[in-house]
Amino acid sequence: MIKVKKVSKKINANVILENIDFEVEDNMILGLVGPNGAGKTTLLNIIAGIWRPDSGDVEIDGVSLTRGGDDIKGKIGYIPDTPFLYPRLTGREFLMFVGSLYKLDEQKIKQKISELEKALELTFWLDEIMEGYPRGLRQKMTFAAMLLHSPKIIVLDEPLLNLDPKSSRLVKEYLLGLAKKGASILLSTHILEIAEKLCRRVVVIHKGKQIASGSLAELKAAAGGASNNLEDLFLELTGGEKYTELLKYIS
Repeated sequence: MIKVKKVSKKINANVILENIDFEVEDNMILGLVGPNGAGKTTLLNIIAGIWRPDSGDVEIDGVSLTRGGDDIKGKIGYIPDTPFLYPRLTGREFLMFVGSLYKLDEQKIKQKISELEKALELTFWLDEIMEGYPRGLRQKMTFAAMLLHSPKIIVLDEPLLNLDPKSSRLVKEYLLGLAKKGASILLSTHILEIAEKLCRRVVVIHKGKQIASGSLAELKAAAGGASNNLEDLFLELTGGEKYTELLKYIS
């Protein structure tokens, strides 16, 4: 379980996050949505243990992340918004290297790579230099690396970016399978249809503040029941309806 407890963060005196508070239960995929600049990536960096909050805390399975050390961070699988791959390594070399960072047994790493290459259809490219990988394949390789140590806590920043429809479907099915096995998954996405179909609950942040959270039914009720889908709700909650009005005048 992930507990985000009244997390606030300033950067250069600018308030980036203010009292963000929610939980991601076991067996759950929770979607984090908001406009560009809302603070989503900052929040994910804090939850992943890369940055510290100015106030508040994050608990991973009941242990404070700010005081829990590397043992707690080792439970987390994280894909940042701009993941880095080593272009002169093959995919297999890269995964073996990442596995060694987690201090996994070599045989266990090879076994996990075998599992992931089949599940994510990586076999054709796995022994090629990653410099020549298409963007979508690089994203899948990042996803595979994140899964090597079988994390129970998964934090994803735009995980389906650059993926073709088939690859996107593979990753979504894999995430749903992990949630069924007990994982707590938090994903940030701009694709509201993905959040609507994949996530049991959604948290909406806007200008650093948490302005709504709940299931789609709960968010609809909070908005008066007028919205038909998450996109309509999102526009209502973040003031984006003005753009809908502008589109009427564009031909």
